[in-house]
Amino acid sequence: MSTQPLVLRGSVQAEREARAQQLANLFVGEMVPLLVRVRQDFFDKDTEELIFNCRTFTEYCTRVLRYSESHIRRLIAGHNPATRKFDGSRNRKPQVVADTRTNVQRLHDDGHAAKLKAHDPVLFGLVLAHAVYLDDPDTTVQLRAAFLEGAIVRHMCRRAGDAA
Repeated sequence: MSTQPLVLRGSVQAEREARAQQLANLFVGEMVPLLVRVRQDFFDKDTEELIFNCRTFTEYCTRVLRYSESHIRRLIAGHNPATRKFDGSRNRKPQVVADTRTNVQRLHDDGHAAKLKAHDPVLFGLVLAHAVYLDDPDTTVQLRAAFLEGAIVRHMCRRAGDAA
């Protein structure tokens, strides 16, 4: 013989209490629809209102059902009303898209190559050769890029010395 709580007709609070009491008396795994409804009741209630002497669904899960809220969430996965309200995407970081452009393409973006060529054609030639060497997958060619870095720095130092 199961004990049914006394329900006063027309009282939303009493209906919520009754569902919470019924769920507390039954085996949780078999009552997914009722779990979902009680979960929704905790969303719908006022902040001051208690359901079965519990202020939150977490408190109800641990004190009354004697299960962790995470266990209950797994039971009602796909039906949990909380996923409609909190989908988790708000705190996700945007996926970083890999840049597949070559160094030579990046050099020509936004007119940087044209500005550099107009300002210092020798430096432009060195930087362009450096970008070409860096784009080559052959490591021996990439060693030439390291040599060109030194040439670029020397050229810039000479230009700075000439300007002074």
